[in-house]
Amino acid sequence: MQHAKCFIPLESDPSIFTSLLHDLGGAPTLEFIDIWSLDDPDQLAVIPQPVVAFVLVLPTSKDYEKLKAEQRDRQSDDVDGLDSINVLWFKQTIHNACGLYGLLHAICNTQLQEAIKPESLLDNLLKSANRNLAEGTQFLENSKQLEETYTAAANQGSSSVPNAEDEVDFHYVCFVRGKDGQFLYELDGDLKGPVRRGPLATREADSLFEAGLNAVREYIQQENGGDPQFSLMALVDTEI
Repeated sequence: MQHAKCFIPLESDPSIFTSLLHDLGGAPTLEFIDIWSLDDPDQLAVIPQPVVAFVLVLPTSKDYEKLKAEQRDRQSDDVDGLDSINVLWFKQTIHNACGLYGLLHAICNTQLQEAIKPESLLDNLLKSANRNLAEGTQFLENSKQLEETYTAAANQGSSSVPNAEDEVDFHYVCFVRGKDGQFLYELDGDLKGPVRRGPLATREADSLFEAGLNAVREYIQQENGGDPQFSLMALVDTEI
């Protein structure tokens, strides 16, 4: 795939994601946290509810590439109808910026009041994307301020920073609740559009929690029965 430009990858550290979110214009009460277990009731019980979004970090193995190719083959080339109304999806046109796209898919689909500061980078991105998805793509590609903000965050990681042009062996996908509250969506900028994963049990905000965890469990099981390289973050509001 041809990309418009290249960024250095973003480390899957919730403190880095939270710092970047705030610098882009996310509300100070929003933060990313690690999810350490998918099954331990005690650990799951301490996660603030409702979860705004899940961001999954997964290895780009042969099984993953096969799954993504199958998903792309099933998708239309155009994003329209219910899904285009229900969620905001960005096509990834910046190489190695899947962490940024995961963050954007999480925050741009929140239904929390005052989640994004007026006239911030996020607010201006949303205004562009709501006019036309192509305008949102151009904003991401052309905003010097966004690139500088992202690069500062990406350089905060504890691991060595690869070249922006390098191929990395992990990828980020996001799981959110659609605006009408009926469906779980998987948002991956490498696909042709949003993937409707299925109906939610209720239209309440906390219905994302178990549905999102089940979707993550499915991903892990597809990887030859499980892979320790997977990691999961949740976007939460600390004041709810």
